[in-house]
Amino acid sequence: MDAETMKLLTEANIAVKTATDNTIIYYVLFVALVGFLVLTMHYIYERWTWIPRNRHTRIYRERF
Repeated sequence: MDAETMKLLTEANIAVKTATDNTIIYYVLFVALVGFLVLTMHYIYERWTWIPRNRHTRIYRERF
């Protein structure tokens, strides 16, 4: 192989390695984002469940 072919193969290997590294970083960021959203939704659920709801718990009993 001549020098130009070796240079081209080396540059291609560097490009593939860079793309692989970027993919791993994107996966880690995606997992972190999903975890953050889950924790945020859990926090909102825990903080706002004390609000009274209209649950229709009235019981009407007739006395004769």
